[in-house]
Amino acid sequence: MQREYGPSEYLSMPLVFGVDVARFGGDKSVVFPRRGLVAQAPIILSGQDNVEAADRIVSLYHEYMPHSIFVDAGQGQGVIDILKRNLRCVYEIPFGGQALDPAKFINRRSEMWFLMREWIRSGGKIPDTPELVSELSAPVYSFNATGKIQLEKKESIKERIGRSPDLADALALTFAVPVMPDVGDRQEYAITQRYALGARSLFGNHNDYNNDDNDDDYGSPSRQKYADGVDRSLFSLWE
Repeated sequence: MQREYGPSEYLSMPLVFGVDVARFGGDKSVVFPRRGLVAQAPIILSGQDNVEAADRIVSLYHEYMPHSIFVDAGQGQGVIDILKRNLRCVYEIPFGGQALDPAKFINRRSEMWFLMREWIRSGGKIPDTPELVSELSAPVYSFNATGKIQLEKKESIKERIGRSPDLADALALTFAVPVMPDVGDRQEYAITQRYALGARSLFGNHNDYNNDDNDDDYGSPSRQKYADGVDRSLFSLWE
C-alpha cells in the first residue's frame, strides 16, 4: 500500500533521527529520518568507525536540522560521546532499558516496536525499501509470565533471516520519546501523539486483554491465554 501525503500534512511536525549503530563488521549503521506520518529514506553508513559515523551524523544534523536524535545506547556509546560534544539534541536510548510503560512492556525496544507498529497501521508512510519491509515483518513477540510484551531479540532475528534488522531498529528509535512540534498544526500533532504516547492508545486498559470481543491479534481473546511465552508474529504491515 502506497500512502501519499502533501507537505502541509507533515511539515509542521518535528524532524527526528533514529540512529542504530553497527554492532559487527557485517552490520551497518543507519540514520532514519521521520517527520510525523512520513518516514524518509534511510541513510546507510557502511564500513565506518565511530569517529567517521559520528562526523557523518553531525554533518547530517547541519544539513537537515532535526529536532532530536535518538541513538541506540547499547552499541552506540562511542558515537554518542562524540555527538554530545558537538550537538545538544542527542539522546541515549537503551534498548534493554525500562519501558516508558513498564507495566505492559518488558523493555524499551519492545515498546518502540509496538509504537512503530501502530503508527504504520494508522497511516504512517515508510519508504519503498524491500529490505525494510522484510525486517519489519520478521520479529515475533510473546507475553512473559507477568503479561508483559517481549519482542524477539535482535540476535535471534539476525540468525533467522540472515542479517541484522538495522533499518527497522533505526526507524523504531524515532518513537523513543514523544516530541512536541515547535509550531504548526496542533490537531495533526494530537493525532500522531495518540500513537507516540504508547500503551494507552495501543491497548487501552488492562481489562481490554480480557474482552472476548476485542479481535486485535495482540490483545484477544484474553491476556491470560497469551501469558505462555508463545511467539507470535508482530504484525502484518498491510492489514
